[in-house]
Amino acid sequence: MKPLKKASRVVMSDVVDLAEAGARIIAGWPEAFFAVLNHCRQDARTPGGLSSMNDALPGLTRRMTKLRDERWRERIAKALGVYVAASHQSGSPIVGRNVLGARHPAVAQIARDLGMRSTSLVAALDRLPVELVAMRTTVRGRSRRLVSTEAIQQVQRLRLDELSIKAVARLTGLSPGRIVQLIDAGLLAKHTHRLSREAVVGLTQSFLAAGRSNTLDTDAISLRRALRYCVPVCWTSQLIRSVLDGSLIVFVPKGVKLLAEAMISEARCREWVAHLKLADGGGLTIPECAELLHFKQEVVYHLVRVGLLPVHTVKVGRRRTARMTTLEAVEHFKRKYAALVHLADDAGMNHRSALSWAKAQGIALVSGPSIDGGRQYFALRPLLNGSNP
Repeated sequence: MKPLKKASRVVMSDVVDLAEAGARIIAGWPEAFFAVLNHCRQDARTPGGLSSMNDALPGLTRRMTKLRDERWRERIAKALGVYVAASHQSGSPIVGRNVLGARHPAVAQIARDLGMRSTSLVAALDRLPVELVAMRTTVRGRSRRLVSTEAIQQVQRLRLDELSIKAVARLTGLSPGRIVQLIDAGLLAKHTHRLSREAVVGLTQSFLAAGRSNTLDTDAISLRRALRYCVPVCWTSQLIRSVLDGSLIVFVPKGVKLLAEAMISEARCREWVAHLKLADGGGLTIPECAELLHFKQEVVYHLVRVGLLPVHTVKVGRRRTARMTTLEAVEHFKRKYAALVHLADDAGMNHRSALSWAKAQGIALVSGPSIDGGRQYFALRPLLNGSNP
């Protein structure tokens, strides 16, 4: 009843209830204390969510410092440390620097122990399930992670399975540029500039299993050589898929382990490239045109020189040029001209008497050894002989 002072009154029943609640907690220590903490938690318990001590139990550690009984203050601090450590095994872990007990290792410390960069470790942790790595975002936007022992073990397994693009190139025998093409096509998956060894081995085994082990073709060359001289880099994925679906045949000699060591017919490979170029709407080189016409390259070069097969010059790279033709030009040549040996075969004539037979039939010869020094004779097709100039 002091003047100018606010009087307060405590009901005896409140004091009794508080004493009884405290007695129950002491009697069931520490499980009853843990139950009270679970009831008082104020954080949002989301799967994979990480909470700080101040968010989960605001003001608790500050109030603990005000306890006058030193023995009970230490006992509660130890129990709180056990409670926080047990939460690390649950779906709603708590972290706090002002809690007794062993602190969880930071990402930087784990990265140093594993011998890797922190950014690489974070990228690997982000690939793991949320149950293994709890994360929270601070007020300033920084990320904090609680990494479990199982997560560290999985990161180690992922690290052993990861390969760089250059390492994959050595493992398959392909160039790094072609590996990038396989990644872009979805044949190989990449995570932060790393590829899975298991996926690379699986693709290699599937490719080699799709090949044949019987007698090689006479013009068989290694796939490494075929890729270097016949197949552009941009069509690497199409070649792999063609082999896997059986539309392109490769041969796998005994003991071959690298993808690039498989063998392939050079003629079939060039013909496949030519058809792919035609489907892509691109031009044909003279060697590719020779594959389509089933002539030797020297013969096609001579047809170009004498003007029977039109070509145009295109720029390749910075300084190189190349002569290209089109599918329409090839089809026009096939409709208008024919090799004399083919006409003789169709008529049932011997190759040696084909020239005299053509002259007796009045077939117009347009190219050949006695006309322009060509390797073989070409003539106008008989059905078009009257209309062709």
